[in-house]
Amino acid sequence: MFMSCPKLKNGATVVRLLVAFRKQDTGTPTNRTVKTIGQSKDPEEIKHFREIGKGIIEDYKSGKVSLPDFSQNRRVNIYDLVGGSRYNKGFEDIFGHVYKKLNFSNLLTKGRNTINLNEVLKYAVLMRAYEPCSKRRSSVQLEKYFNKDISLRRILFMMDRVSDNEEELKNQVFKTLLAGKKHLKLLLFDVTTLYFESVRADNLRDFGFGKDGKNGEVQIVLAVLSDKDGMPLSYEIFPGNTAETKTFSQVIDSFIKQQSVDKISVVADRGMFSENNLSYLDSLNEEKGNTKAEYIVSATLKRLPAKMKKEIFEFKEKVQTDIQIKAQNKNRDISLYSENQFCALRHKKRRIIISFSQKRESRDRAKREKILDKLSKVTDKEDKIAASNIQINKGIGRYAKKESSKKTESYVVDRNKIEEDAKWDGIYGLCTNRTAKPQVIFKNYRRLWKIEELFRINKHTLSMRPIYHWKPERIHAHIFICFLAYTLLKYTEIELKNAGISYSIGTILNALKDVETYLVRDGRKKSSTSYGIPRELPKKAQKIYKALSIKYSKRPYKI
Repeated sequence: MFMSCPKLKNGATVVRLLVAFRKQDTGTPTNRTVKTIGQSKDPEEIKHFREIGKGIIEDYKSGKVSLPDFSQNRRVNIYDLVGGSRYNKGFEDIFGHVYKKLNFSNLLTKGRNTINLNEVLKYAVLMRAYEPCSKRRSSVQLEKYFNKDISLRRILFMMDRVSDNEEELKNQVFKTLLAGKKHLKLLLFDVTTLYFESVRADNLRDFGFGKDGKNGEVQIVLAVLSDKDGMPLSYEIFPGNTAETKTFSQVIDSFIKQQSVDKISVVADRGMFSENNLSYLDSLNEEKGNTKAEYIVSATLKRLPAKMKKEIFEFKEKVQTDIQIKAQNKNRDISLYSENQFCALRHKKRRIIISFSQKRESRDRAKREKILDKLSKVTDKEDKIAASNIQINKGIGRYAKKESSKKTESYVVDRNKIEEDAKWDGIYGLCTNRTAKPQVIFKNYRRLWKIEELFRINKHTLSMRPIYHWKPERIHAHIFICFLAYTLLKYTEIELKNAGISYSIGTILNALKDVETYLVRDGRKKSSTSYGIPRELPKKAQKIYKALSIKYSKRPYKI
């Protein structure tokens, strides 16, 4: 037993008697107050309290006073317990485990108070996955769902620190995800836009073509590079009026310099099909010591020379003829293509792989007929269209052209455009410098759905947009937090898949939201001890815990 005389905030000194012991369950040393003798601001009275304390300590040493064994866990009467709140344990157990495994626990290393700021970053990421909301509301919900008291001021301070070290943090995160790989067989690249519910433009937020149809509001452009499974490996943010094609080389070049990879194979959609982008990739292969680059990019076939277009239409005609012959000779043992056929052409030392599909032909025709059906409802006998109809039904503008002879704004149906479009039904083309078989080239290209899924999860599940921040540093930090949250979800999904459990990210989130702990406290006056009573694991959550080798105790525990 010993005496402690700390000074309180009100200036008074309190005299207490404490006993030191080790906890039986953990062995950690701790103290417990056994008696508070009194408190005062008067030095004489404080001296009197000390004398009383010394007398009690002497009685304890001589055996006149005995104390219980505090190392033994005190039994609690269930009828003394008072019900409290409940908080989520599944996110802390599973995503907290993944967060630590990916070395995200110590991302912030510069400046003061990094331990606390790293904890704030972690729970901001977990909150983004649990219930995406404003940072102000997050500070409230963190206490409700995770039993964490984190103020809005601390969250915003953390975001400013993230913004100050953004490039270093991104490099560290993506280096961890790359795991030392130097030859990347498949990288997926795509671009999207993120809008703000605002019309105030600045150097970052600006008006441009919005992929979400929010053309009347300012936006930013987000370009992402991911692996074949949709795990992000790099991203860059551009002003809202940046053209898609101008983002490609900047992102690839930044990725190569930061990660020092030897070889990459990039897959991108039609928006990246420009001579500048392809020439940039070709130049990497021409210079000695550079990263070697392969690519598969969706080709805009209508831009090709007339000679090549003629070859493509001849190929389509041949395939259609073969299909008709096969239909007429069902019993003949002949090997004729019925659904997917390929041909390879050369253009500027690159391969143009052409594919024709009957299913795609039917789909293209149906889309055009849908537009023509709308067009027929707004045209007169002379194929004229009112300008107001073009503005209301923007889709029909595809087959409308402005009459140059008219002073007033007037449009007419472009029949030549309709006939020209029909020639391309069922045809799709890819541009590549790879020598693999056409079937392999198209199979790799179809992996782009993974990066489209990345955008969908970030935009909808994690509510990356609309963005409510207006300071550039907070915008950058917000997107970084969203990407960390997405990385946790995607990594968990892949780990479960490797263990034979095919759960979608939505299924994982719903399963872990049901893993909760109920808080109760000892209702006796002299006790402020709280206890956690874990809820029984749902079946899907059981599989997740087992697959990731994480133990879950059903027994109550002291908090």
